[in-house]
Amino acid sequence: MYEIKVESTHLDKFGHVNNAVYLEYLEWARWDWAEKLGMDFDSFLEKGKGPALVGINVSFLKELYFRDRIKIQTLFAKRGGKSFTLEQKIYNDEKDMVCKALATIVFIDMEKREAIELPSEIIEKLS
Repeated sequence: MYEIKVESTHLDKFGHVNNAVYLEYLEWARWDWAEKLGMDFDSFLEKGKGPALVGINVSFLKELYFRDRIKIQTLFAKRGGKSFTLEQKIYNDEKDMVCKALATIVFIDMEKREAIELPSEIIEKLS
């Protein structure tokens, strides 16, 4: 679980967390998830490969407010030949789910800027 506290800079003029900030929260949680699994992205970058988010489907279920403490759960959902999907859920202090998302990620050849087969090291971490 990735944990964070809502700061004043995360709010919009309506006093709740701006929708774009949820995307940042989800991204920070994905990097935390990958790090905890031991994925070494620096070694991939040295080989000219890297992850790229190609799709995200987000559902906003409840509002978040200043100083709310949230937890983000990131789970592996499925794998394709060139992609994998993560399921993410954001919970508030009361343990209510406030947001859920499905994020699809591919690996790309950094020079050609196109999707490649998932590296075997990634497949092993997802298994």
